[in-house]
Amino acid sequence: MIALNIQDVKKFTSELFVHEMFDEFLMSEMDIAMAQSIHIDGSINKDWYTNEELEAFEGRRLAKWKEIKPLAFEMIKGKRTPLAFKMIFELNETQLTKLVERSGSSFKPTDVNGLYVHVKFDKNGLNVITGSSIKVFSMDKSLEHYWDDTVKLMMKKYQIAAVEA
Repeated sequence: MIALNIQDVKKFTSELFVHEMFDEFLMSEMDIAMAQSIHIDGSINKDWYTNEELEAFEGRRLAKWKEIKPLAFEMIKGKRTPLAFKMIFELNETQLTKLVERSGSSFKPTDVNGLYVHVKFDKNGLNVITGSSIKVFSMDKSLEHYWDDTVKLMMKKYQIAAVEA
């Protein structure tokens, strides 16, 4: 796990809400504090959709960020910055499998509950914190370190200045 302090909040939030930086990530949950507090659970409510629409989700339990992003952007846009927001992103199953295989760790994709990115914005700034949930006990931390390095590379790819806290 690492914590990154984002130096250019405007650039990061533009990548987050306007561009594609997190589009393929799954949205676990989001909280936004403005005039009112808003909580969004990224779980797909299967009762809302037709069977044909559910097929498009390919068995996912969570919505992709790109599916929630228009609603989130609509909520935060305006003249006033939100007081705070917190988002928990989860690496999608396809990307998780690829990352585990590339990591050189002793884990199999089925050993991993999830790899996460927590985004937290408040009056103190914007932080990105990595996280992992492994189903089996192991002293092997190579997957966690590989995930941390992958998130740092993602920041570089999108030209996001970040300092490790």
